[in-house]
Amino acid sequence: MIIATTAAIIFHSLPDKESIAMAKKGKILGISEQKVILPLAIMIKDNENEWRGVSELTEAKDIIKELKVPLYPEDLVSSFPDPKLKIGTTITINRAPIIYLNDGGFEKELRTRKETISELFKEKNINLNPLDKMSIPLDSRVENRLKVTIIRVGERYEEEEIVIPYDSKEIADSNLLKGIRTLKQEGANGKRIKRYHLVYENGVLVINDLVSDEITMQPKNKIIVYGTKIPVLSTDSGRCSWTWGSTASRRYKKGTKLRVINLANGRSVITIVGGWGPESWTGRILDLNASAFEQIASLSTGVINIKLEELAE
Repeated sequence: MIIATTAAIIFHSLPDKESIAMAKKGKILGISEQKVILPLAIMIKDNENEWRGVSELTEAKDIIKELKVPLYPEDLVSSFPDPKLKIGTTITINRAPIIYLNDGGFEKELRTRKETISELFKEKNINLNPLDKMSIPLDSRVENRLKVTIIRVGERYEEEEIVIPYDSKEIADSNLLKGIRTLKQEGANGKRIKRYHLVYENGVLVINDLVSDEITMQPKNKIIVYGTKIPVLSTDSGRCSWTWGSTASRRYKKGTKLRVINLANGRSVITIVGGWGPESWTGRILDLNASAFEQIASLSTGVINIKLEELAE
């Protein structure tokens, strides 16, 4: 700055010829006192860089802002000489250490003057959950350009409900007439519960473990009973032998369905009358086809006592 008076011209920074000329002109014009302000020479430096410029401001932070030099809240600023002296100054920015933090996949730059990572997290309100993973211990010392990674870990349990379909079963009932069907038991689905343990890292599923598989309700089968009993139209009893031909009867016409029961062992067989016989003088009421006879008695038995049932179909 140049102060021009009738007595002297005082320079607080090195003026150029044009400034001196302006000051002299002021005197020649008879101006009793005139202030001519010249920009001050400024140098700003931090841990790595230097900036040079000029400014008429007298506050260090205002000068830094005017010269568009980055300044962060954690930085410390000093200057010498004091800018208020208006003789030029050097401003020093003591940069706080930078920490490059990857928090759950998101990149952040943190500046701090704390000594440990734990203190830094407390300062920046960065909270860790019990399952979270750190790339370095929390008590690690803060160093400039240190890289720190937090893997955010979350877990939950999930249940899957599975329906167990019921089966349908049909049961024959010889005491129920053929053609009749009854519902003995309604069917009901069962239930199965699968429980999974899910673990996520930075929102990505990394573990999906089945921890339990339990049937909480057994299915109940649907049961239908159907009759196999054929209605008996008439009965007869007497002696029976066998023949290599078709079953023969004097009483029942051809095509009649008969149930033949061996009274000696209770075995039975169903046969169709295919012919007439045997003669009455034989004392037999039926000659049974040999293959059917073998199902209720040995052919060597020859003659057996039977019960006949005429079936409806």
